[in-house]
Amino acid sequence: MSLEGKIASQGKAEARAFVTNNPLEKPPFENYILVTQSSNPEISHLLYYAKGIITEVGGLMSHLAVVSREIKIPCIIACEKSYSELKTGYNIKIDATSKLNSRVGIEYDI
Repeated sequence: MSLEGKIASQGKAEARAFVTNNPLEKPPFENYILVTQSSNPEISHLLYYAKGIITEVGGLMSHLAVVSREIKIPCIIACEKSYSELKTGYNIKIDATSKLNSRVGIEYDI
């Protein structure tokens, strides 16, 4: 299965999804791709352990996009339905090696 979004930070990542908007929720495993509905500075501490980020809302200058470039992990923004369609534990593959703001597909398996 796949979704589509825009590249906000380049790179490749493959890990299980951790879907949350709750800054107090702890990831159930070490390596994960953070899936969130919007850019929220309160979840920043979760970014430093993430292999990648996917968000439904945001732009190239959103908090998640900027921080992901700083810590050099891939970030996909404007990925419609990602928060509702992806579930914690799904295997996700991000190949965000094209230029910034270009559209890219995200592959996932249940």
